[in-house]
Amino acid sequence: MVNIFLSAPNKQMTGEMIKEQMNSFPNHLKRSIIAYKNIQDQSARLYGILLLDDYLHTINDPGLSLKNLTYNSFGKPEISGIYFSISHTENISLIAASITNNCGIDIEKIRSTDVSIYHDYFTKEEWNAINNTTNELYKTFYTLWTRKEAIIKTLGTGITEAFKNIDVLDDIVFYNNQIFHLYSIDIHPDYCCSLATTVIENEIIVSKKVFNF
Repeated sequence: MVNIFLSAPNKQMTGEMIKEQMNSFPNHLKRSIIAYKNIQDQSARLYGILLLDDYLHTINDPGLSLKNLTYNSFGKPEISGIYFSISHTENISLIAASITNNCGIDIEKIRSTDVSIYHDYFTKEEWNAINNTTNELYKTFYTLWTRKEAIIKTLGTGITEAFKNIDVLDDIVFYNNQIFHLYSIDIHPDYCCSLATTVIENEIIVSKKVFNF
């Protein structure tokens, strides 16, 4: 089972609210939040961590806590005993988490953008699919982008030269001697969200969390 928890707050946190809510966090998590230059991104990152913390408390295992969070050599956050992935975009923060299934998730707000500057990140077949889309160019672009990001997050390697070599037109992807299963997650018509897992997943539960500060 993969749980997806999302938060879509209708108001942005202030700097003081951010400081208050992250007060109990380990220092490295505080630094990961304030590393963002603007309040909106700091707030989005904070909500993602709060979602993770909230989920960890439901498991009732003292070994699964934010204080045990570490980073791999590529900077991916990890907690032994659980798989999780955090993503955020305009007005939405979310996490995917599983005890048994390695997973990665990515979400992007669909917006007009100069897709040509991203040509080198796609295979020839993917690029043709983007440009042959009649009325949904941006949706196709962000769908493929989030699918690639979801796989990269599952791998935990960050965006590398391999990004272009991962063809995500199909729901089952063979890459780096691994099999990845891709799922489109319906969050909102204005957003593209993709989940990747290393084992086929029959139970994906999406829940919304409201924080009252």
